[in-house]
Amino acid sequence: MSKRLHFFYNRISICIVASMFLISSHSFAQGDSSCVGYTNIKQKKVTGIAIGGSPGTPRYVSLLQYTPREYNPADFAKTYPVLIYFPGSQSGSAIDPVGVDPCKLIYDQPTSLPGKMANGFFRDSVFSGGSWQKFVVLSFQFNVYNYPSDFPSAASVDSVIDYAILNYRVDPNRIYLTGMSAGANIVVQYIASSVARARRVAAASIASTCSQVGQFPNPGSSAANIAAGGVATRFFSCTTDGVCAHSYTTTWVNSINASAPVNAAELVALNGLPPGGNCDFFEHNSWTRLYDTSFRFNGRNLLEWNIQFSTNSIVPIKLESFTARLSNSKVLLNWSTSLEIDAESFTIEKAGKDQKFYELTKIKITGASNRKKEYSFIDENPQAGINYYRLVQTDKDGNKEYFEVKKVLDTRSNKTGVVVLPNPISNEVTAFLNLSKAQTVAITITDINGKVLKSRTAKYSEGSTGVTMLTNDLPKGIYFLRTAGEDFTDVQKLIKQ
Repeated sequence: MSKRLHFFYNRISICIVASMFLISSHSFAQGDSSCVGYTNIKQKKVTGIAIGGSPGTPRYVSLLQYTPREYNPADFAKTYPVLIYFPGSQSGSAIDPVGVDPCKLIYDQPTSLPGKMANGFFRDSVFSGGSWQKFVVLSFQFNVYNYPSDFPSAASVDSVIDYAILNYRVDPNRIYLTGMSAGANIVVQYIASSVARARRVAAASIASTCSQVGQFPNPGSSAANIAAGGVATRFFSCTTDGVCAHSYTTTWVNSINASAPVNAAELVALNGLPPGGNCDFFEHNSWTRLYDTSFRFNGRNLLEWNIQFSTNSIVPIKLESFTARLSNSKVLLNWSTSLEIDAESFTIEKAGKDQKFYELTKIKITGASNRKKEYSFIDENPQAGINYYRLVQTDKDGNKEYFEVKKVLDTRSNKTGVVVLPNPISNEVTAFLNLSKAQTVAITITDINGKVLKSRTAKYSEGSTGVTMLTNDLPKGIYFLRTAGEDFTDVQKLIKQ
């Protein structure tokens, strides 16, 4: 898109936004923050992350986060469908380069997904299966996009999905990807890269892609991979698009559907500019309709369409518990099941501070069982600092289910003590207890006057255990986290931002 057209579109869309239909007066909850021209973007700005790419040169360094009002990061029993958004190509500057300021996800296109949310024209929930399903929405900002020579790869999107599962209460069976223009290329290239990657995603909605079937970086089997992977796809395109030809989109849809897909690809063909057409402002823009939750195609809007699909509706195992604990400089991993049907294996995956998971061990599952079964593994060589452990179950058809990620802190010290992360704090704080023996420990958070605001008392095993407490309801200020066991006491200052 030319800078002139880009500027014209932004000016027009900002001017008319007041006349758009307000879908919901829902009060967006956690992490409200502001951008220039927006006193409340109804999303939280997250910076300082490093996802994908290579060490020292990550692809993603910031994001906008939306979580529903009742979202509780410490409630492990409750998970949410997640919608992961990839933006169009954004313009930067030497002072404020692309990928540093997540507000540019809104400035680039006010009718993008984060733009709709910032302007209050997006509903976060849909009624399905007899109850309201509310979405977590994560908008990731890439810092380099020079297609086709230098752009975020499929491997970097794997890292984005891993980050979402690791840091949010995400239902791994209901991961939905979406993108517009450059972001649409990233999404379709990911699900087309392999059957295994397609199977990680329940559905993908794609607006105005320039990516082409079988052309670099897509393999010759790209459409067949999507079809075999079972990911549902919905492609939006303007029939007279002069940036990314409409034929690119129709070829994707026709090729996927010719490959006997598990879920047929849908084509949403938009015709011309208003008042007669619905490609708003310019004929590369099909995302205004995609992210308009009042726009329905075949009776379903974006969220209504997504929620139909999940990657593993029938789970071949029932997991009862999964724990990870540091003891004598080793990490003890234990898990148990109460039901196993058509299950092939368990895999323990491990990651360090770069949050890139790799296989640590694989354990074969033998036969079906409806009795309690227990498993264990010892990591003899944890890294200094935070270690992440993920349990993955693979069924006999090759489908995978990803369970809760566990965090273990190795301080390289056998002394009893407490490490608090993060600090400064935001929505939660974790106290890693390093205990020389099993004992009862009382943890409290107090204000500067000593008033107890939060407390927790329980018995913890020898070794390192992480205890998380919510702090999202505390106002900004200074607090103290006090920890008292049978053979130690500890006080640490917390700063709430």
